[in-house]
Amino acid sequence: MLNPETAAPRAGGLVAGCGGASPGATTGLDVGSYLVLIVGVAQIASGAGQAWLSEHAPSLGWVAGERVVFNLGNASVIAGTLAGSFGLVAAGTALFALGIALFLLGTRGTGSGWQLAIVSCWGSFS
Repeated sequence: MLNPETAAPRAGGLVAGCGGASPGATTGLDVGSYLVLIVGVAQIASGAGQAWLSEHAPSLGWVAGERVVFNLGNASVIAGTLAGSFGLVAAGTALFALGIALFLLGTRGTGSGWQLAIVSCWGSFS
């Protein structure tokens, strides 16, 4: 199955490999790292965290909306970086932040569960 969570790290490796082949080209390495760590790994961790913290699974429409907003934000950041467009990077960052907020809102209804207590406690030590 090809989905953003598994495709992004693969694409990141490909971009980093191609970008690293040309001397002095750091943008390819930066984009590759971004694809692997932010688009791929962070999305997997956010989705797993949401599933772990939520008492009730969010609706399929909600999850699809989160993913669309999050991935549009990431695509805009990457496109803006490659094009040298600060406005596109800023718009992508806003969409990225909205996507993170949607992931967090998807955990509503957690009450005072032990998982939330562990996450809150862990955050206080970071």
